[in-house]
Amino acid sequence: MEEINIRSEEVNEILGTPPRWMVNYGIILAVIFFALLFILASIISYPDSQSGDITINFTDPPKEVVATKSGRIEEIFIRNSQKVEKDQVLMVYKSRANFEHILHLQALLGEIDNDNDSMIIHFIPPSNLQLDEVQENFSKFLDKREQFSLKETRFSADGNISSYRNQIESLRKSIGYTNRAKNITHEQIDAALKEKNNLERKVANGEAAQADINKVTREIRDLRAEAQKADEEIARYNRDIESLRNRISLAKQDDDQDRFRISNDIKASFLELKDEANQWVNQNIIFSPIEGIVEIDAAIGEQQYVRDQDPLFRVIPTQNRRLIGKMALDFQNSGQVQRHDRVNIRLKKYPFEEYGAIRGRVSWKASVPDRDNEVQIEISFPDGLTTTTGFQIDTEEALFGEGQIITEDKVLIGRIFNYGKSIWSSL
Repeated sequence: MEEINIRSEEVNEILGTPPRWMVNYGIILAVIFFALLFILASIISYPDSQSGDITINFTDPPKEVVATKSGRIEEIFIRNSQKVEKDQVLMVYKSRANFEHILHLQALLGEIDNDNDSMIIHFIPPSNLQLDEVQENFSKFLDKREQFSLKETRFSADGNISSYRNQIESLRKSIGYTNRAKNITHEQIDAALKEKNNLERKVANGEAAQADINKVTREIRDLRAEAQKADEEIARYNRDIESLRNRISLAKQDDDQDRFRISNDIKASFLELKDEANQWVNQNIIFSPIEGIVEIDAAIGEQQYVRDQDPLFRVIPTQNRRLIGKMALDFQNSGQVQRHDRVNIRLKKYPFEEYGAIRGRVSWKASVPDRDNEVQIEISFPDGLTTTTGFQIDTEEALFGEGQIITEDKVLIGRIFNYGKSIWSSL
């Protein structure tokens, strides 16, 4: 059937030709679109980078102070968050010895050279020290020292040796009586301490008065004074016994060989005393290892029983501290990394979406790989631990995350151009 043409040639021409305004605006929009695309590609950064795990810490981390033995704490001398000096006494364990006396003795012994026989022989320490565990070696040294003095003055016993022996026996009995009395005194001290603890709880509950505690405290002080006096008496008896023994010995022999032996005994006794004093201090007194701010473990208090290696204190250094980050890159991927390259760090503990990233700089790069074929890299932090969102991270613990080292800061258009160039050159 013959197709009927219902439109004239003029109408078909109008319908088949798009409006001029549409063509003009379409070209303009296309030009604007490609111009914006070019601008964005010139602005958007698409850098070369190398990524790896990073650990951030201080060059001088906090020092942990742990218990040197199992025992009960006698006294803590510092407060939480207090600044302390290096070797400052932090606490002492419970002991019958006077720790200040032992520290004083240790200082005196430390001033003497172990190889200087003359200084050792003529060293005369104070005799009224309360040393308890160290007392035996202390008395032994004093006795050896007295033997030498007697030999030097060519002392000769003119009394009856049996009389000396009778005196020694009498002194031994006196030591026995005094020891029994001292044990009773210590039992009374322990009972008084328990009573004091009970009164402190009652005072806290309003069931007793502070005056009751003060009374018991005075009793404890008096009892300790009695115990110390007993120790001093026992020490004096022991010295008298050794002195009598020395007289007996010197009455039997007085020759150069004996003098030489006594001199060697003095030195050996001195070294034993020095070693034991040092051991006692190391075991019973806790010192600050560095200068800094001390943090006391929440579970630690006076009269608290602690076990060996239990954490006691944490000393945070206050001088010469700086942050440092450490990364390890595979050797094959480390060639482009240079000093001063920028580093963006996302921390595991602080999500990037909420806290942002930390910025750093490469401060050091190893020239050769390690045994794992990795190159060690250190990162510095000129702006500290302030994130890109302005959040300040304040921590004393190690931080872990991922570090991205920017090796070349390229824009997107440059990367596209280089990609196209590489394709063209391969044709």
